[in-house]
Amino acid sequence: MLAASTVPSISSSSHIFRNTDAVTVPVFPFFHIGGSVLQLSLPLACGQTVVTSSRYEARRFLQLIQDYRVGFCADTCRMWY
Repeated sequence: MLAASTVPSISSSSHIFRNTDAVTVPVFPFFHIGGSVLQLSLPLACGQTVVTSSRYEARRFLQLIQDYRVGFCADTCRMWY
């Protein structure tokens, strides 16, 4: 299977996903490839914690980052306008 053999090679080559104590907050919706693979499946497969919210609100998002001590977040600059 391509998917099964891809996850270990991606996770071993990226320093972001090596830390199993890391906490991430997904930004992209899970129906988007960036949300479903890069921000949900890959961190979970590497043993990381993923903190989710039912909808995006800027203040709530910043509060999640602070409360859960998030170490990685792939956001976009348009989120803050």
